[in-house]
Amino acid sequence: MQLQYVLVSGLLATIGTGHPLSGTPQVVKRSLSSALLGKRAEITGEHCGSDANGDVDYDKTWVKSAFDDMQRYVNVGADQRPSAGTRTYPLRNEARDPEVATALDTIDGCETGQDGKTYWEFPLTSDGWNGGPERSQGPDRVIGIGTYSGGQGGTWALTYCLSVTHRGQANNENVPCTDID
Repeated sequence: MQLQYVLVSGLLATIGTGHPLSGTPQVVKRSLSSALLGKRAEITGEHCGSDANGDVDYDKTWVKSAFDDMQRYVNVGADQRPSAGTRTYPLRNEARDPEVATALDTIDGCETGQDGKTYWEFPLTSDGWNGGPERSQGPDRVIGIGTYSGGQGGTWALTYCLSVTHRGQANNENVPCTDID
């Protein structure tokens, strides 16, 4: 098991006593996987281009909601996942689009080419998406990277990496959205 050392400042209360720490920093060990789950890339609001109605922006709560939905659905059977036409989400994403791969390679823990890691995508919409007809999922996605553990019947642990869009792309490739928070 990998461990991470976390510095706890004197502003925190001592567990069980409610008294402030003496001001001397304390080192606490905790599991790396629990420390990093969902923490590698900060979830922010996103600008994902423009359409006939103007700018397409998502606030932080919508991005987090889409990522939370992706985490919830990745560990259920395909027949219980939301779908649009023949596509069931979350969908594996191979990070083939050049601009997306370049962006992923700049995010600690989300770099391409990691053994045992899989990218997943889930629709990013302003009203929360839970399935519908073909194309109801729109052109915007959240991308997370996951590790599977536990063998048969195990689970995926996902970490948010970035948001992407294929809005306005002639070749239908995804490009990263722009952080707005």
